[in-house]
Amino acid sequence: MDSAINAFARKAAFEKISRYSLAIASFDNKQIGTGVLISANGGRFILTAAHVIENADPQSLRFWLRPPAPIVEKAAINTTDAEVGKYSLGDNIPVRITNIDKQTDIAVLEIGPSFVMPEGPELYDIRQSHEFASWPEEKLDGVSLFLFGFPVDNSRPVIVEGNLVGKFLGTASLITEYSKEINANAWTNLSSQLSPHKDFLFKYGTYEEGIEPYGFSGCGVWVMPGDATSPIWRPAPLLVGVSHSYLKKSGLLCGTKLSAIIENV
Repeated sequence: MDSAINAFARKAAFEKISRYSLAIASFDNKQIGTGVLISANGGRFILTAAHVIENADPQSLRFWLRPPAPIVEKAAINTTDAEVGKYSLGDNIPVRITNIDKQTDIAVLEIGPSFVMPEGPELYDIRQSHEFASWPEEKLDGVSLFLFGFPVDNSRPVIVEGNLVGKFLGTASLITEYSKEINANAWTNLSSQLSPHKDFLFKYGTYEEGIEPYGFSGCGVWVMPGDATSPIWRPAPLLVGVSHSYLKKSGLLCGTKLSAIIENV
């Protein structure tokens, strides 16, 4: 973690990133992932990993949006019913799948015009990230990467309705960094489906031991411009990619580069 990122800056960054993030469940909540709320070309979309929603009926998908309250950094598996309060089986946001690209593992869902965005979540304007379309690796080397998602290991069953098991989903945050060295040397023993032309690699690690990143698939990978040590600093995260694979043996996560994402939006 970058020493310049103090506790205040870290919390502020994730408060903002969480507004662009949502949980996604498919197949009666058996498959859980993360998505990013974006605006592009005058439309509203949910960006996620293709395998999160592959073969799912769009109308059966359920979504959890960030509520208008500060995020609580406590593992869901350690919460009590009293702390959680009212449970939710998720929202049926009207969406249609506009693109699923298995090669890049990117899916794009368009949000229907009838849906009114509640207070709390926000749409990220993808145009803010276009400077990363050329993937400026020299500039990214050593830069902190921020992830905020809904790993399955940080959840617990709370409601059972027939075959439907409702889980209280907990969030997890991660700060790692982009490494030019890893992205130059770590591809040799990886699947041929992964490629440095469309993907990038970064180390995984989280503040809660035992929480593995299954469910981080589809979450945004963000960088924070500016100097977090400045007396006046505002979080303005920039999306640089989308996480899609956990390479457990090597302790790495793999994400799709922005250049490949833009081609699908």
